[in-house]
Parts: sequence; C-alpha cells; structure tokens
Amino acid sequence: MTCLKGKKYDGTSNKEDDDGGCLGWLSVLGVFITVFFVKGSSVALGLFFIAFVEYFGEGAGSVSWISTLTLSVTWLGAPFASALAKRFGHRNIVAVGATLAFFALLMGSFATKIWHLAITVGFLSGLAGSFINAPATAFVGFHFRRRHSLAVGLAYSGVGAGSLTLPTFFQFSIEQYGWQGALLVFSAMTANLLVAAALLMKPSTLKKKHVGKVELCDDACKTNQEETINKTINNDVTNKQTATTCTTCWTCNSENTLFRSLTEIFDLHVFKNSRFVLFAVSVLVISFGQAISVIHIAPIIDTFSFSKEQTAIALSLYGVGSLCGSPFWGYFLSHCHVSVVHCYALVFGMYGVCELFVPVATPLPAISTIMVLLGFLRGFLAQTSVVVRKDVGVKYMTNAYGLCLLFGGVGQLIGGVTSAWVLTTRLVVIEASAGD
Repeated sequence: MTCLKGKKYDGTSNKEDDDGGCLGWLSVLGVFITVFFVKGSSVALGLFFIAFVEYFGEGAGSVSWISTLTLSVTWLGAPFASALAKRFGHRNIVAVGATLAFFALLMGSFATKIWHLAITVGFLSGLAGSFINAPATAFVGFHFRRRHSLAVGLAYSGVGAGSLTLPTFFQFSIEQYGWQGALLVFSAMTANLLVAAALLMKPSTLKKKHVGKVELCDDACKTNQEETINKTINNDVTNKQTATTCTTCWTCNSENTLFRSLTEIFDLHVFKNSRFVLFAVSVLVISFGQAISVIHIAPIIDTFSFSKEQTAIALSLYGVGSLCGSPFWGYFLSHCHVSVVHCYALVFGMYGVCELFVPVATPLPAISTIMVLLGFLRGFLAQTSVVVRKDVGVKYMTNAYGLCLLFGGVGQLIGGVTSAWVLTTRLVVIEASAGD
C-alpha cells in the first residue's frame, strides 16, 4: 500500500510527520460521506416538512415533531452510540447505523399517519444518525494530532455538499414521485453509508498485534503480557500462554462486559473538568438557537411567497456557505495561533445575530445572503470535537464527545418544540391579517 505522496506505508509509522497517514485521510473521506447524508440532509428535510403539512393537513406544531425527533435523537443517542463504539468498534457501529437508516426511511415511505413518520423518519432515523455521527466524528481524532482541525474541517465539508445538493434533489423527487417516492429513493441512497463505514480503519498504533496465541492490543497491554509470556517460556509451559488482565484493552480483559463499557461512557468524572462543563452548556444553548434555522427555516422561507424552486435554491445556498466554511475554519485554526474556544464563542455569536434577520429578510437576495452567511458560520460546528479533545485529551474523547452531544440533543429538543410553537403562532397571525 502506498501513501498519497508515494511513500510506502508499513502500518507501523506514527511519527509526527506522518500525522494522519493514508488510513487517516481515508477515514476523513468516510466521515465526509456520513455527514453528507446525516447532517447535510437536516436542512433539506424541511422540504418534506412542507410536503407533510400539505398531504396530511396537520398543523406545523404536529408535523415539526418529525424533524425535532430526528435531530434531537441524533444528539441524545450519542453517549449510547459511543459506548457501543468502544465495545464493538467504531466501524461496526457506523455500519449498524447505516443499515438502520436504510430501513427507517424505507418504512417511512409507507406511512399513512403522522405518528408513523414520527417513529420511522423521526425516532429511528435519528437513532441511526447517532450511531453514525458520533463514532465517525470521534474516530478522526485517533488519526490526527497537529492537523486535527484541518482534517475535521475537510470531513465536515460534507455537510455543505449535502446542504448544497440535497434540497434541489429532494424538491425534484417530491414533485416527480411524491414524498413517499422521495423517501424511498433517499433510503436507497443511504445504503452508501456502508461504504463510508468500511473506510473507517484503525491507525497502526491501535491495531491488534499477535505474539503466538496471545493478542496484544496496545503498548500498556503489550508490556504486561510480554512479561507473562517470558515467565511462561522460562518455566517450559509454553502451551499455557494466556493473556493477563489489561484494563486498557477490551480483548485482553475477559472480565470486561458491555455493562462496564456503558458505565465507563456515562462516567461523570469528565464533569470535574470545569472547561468541559462550560463548553457542554454552551453547546446546549447553541443547539437551542440552531433548532430554528435547521428545522423551520424551510417553512419560514415558504411564507415569503416564494416558489418551491426558489425555496430549494435558498436552502442550497446554505450548503454553499457550509461547504466553504468547514474547510476554511479547519485551515484557519491549523495555521493560526488562536484559541479555538474563543473563536467558537465569537463565530456562534455572529450566527445568532444573522438568525435575527431571517424573519425580515423577505426579498430573495436578502434571504440568500443570510443563508450563505449562516452556512459559512455553522461550518465551525465541525470543530466541536477539536474543542472536546483539547479539554479532556484523546483518551476520553469518545466519552466526552458523546456526552457533549447529549447536551446538544437537549437543546435541539427544547428548541425544536419552542420554534414550532412560535411558527404556528406566526402563521395564525398571518392568516388573520390576510382575512382582515
């Protein structure tokens, strides 16, 4: 196997100059594909929101539960997904999530009631998203150190690519095949997430090594087991080589169970880190505010008397901004000596200011400009895992990142319900004004 620069890869190099390596950049490609579907579709799903309201004749508050469940469960299920990833491997859990997403959307295409869609497209696809997003994003941190911000920024440009292409595709599919056919087509597309899962390969330092019949998993475990092997060989009892207990490796510790993995992932010791606690709370507040732009921005734009095609174009411009923003912020943080935490606060403060102008930006050029700015600023959200790693270190990154997303899920859930109430009230006022 050769690296992208033509340098032969022997599977053992872990020098700083080889930060990432071939497997690392393949993992970046895998995460790009996952966020293309999971996060890139979040804004575009607002077009289905409009279709559901028209088809079922339900109010915006009832239909909004579908999108609210999708986004909030994706975040709320992150700690559980992280626990399973630590136990069974990141790639395996992403593959399970891809399979679940396929069947959830497939069943949703046969829905005849709103609550059918809430269970399938809402809860089940959200659960699939948590299985895909959290393990895949945390996995990049195992490959990169110096260029972690850049790698995550490039991977999360998939959000922009999805936001750019999927709205137009969804609108075309809904017009041609109805929302049922569009969901059926999208379910088939999500099967490509299995390819993304296959690209998530462990770095050489985490791969299992074999000595005789004994599995060695990392340096700490290797030291303990080699001592046992040497003692066994010296006693001429080579046929009884067994692995000693190693608290850092699941394979080596026969006493470890799934229950212990879940206990570890929910270990509250990370909350002793005041920086992490403050950041987790900020993620909750940011997610609360973003729920409006992610869940309800499509129906809000639809009230501006735009055509369906113009609404889809406006949503696509959000993807243009995100596509440029994610790699820009990654490059900026990798090459400029600035605090990622301070940038995080500044960028999302600006994001909130831009959101204030959404309800009044009724001309198409105005809302188009706002959408590009929102997408560009939201591209910084990819750096969440970078902040978490800086706060707790790579050892607890999967644990802490899952818990951080849990806070974000709470914010998404509260924000989704609140924004649904606000949107319903606004539509009632508009209808009353039209009647007068």
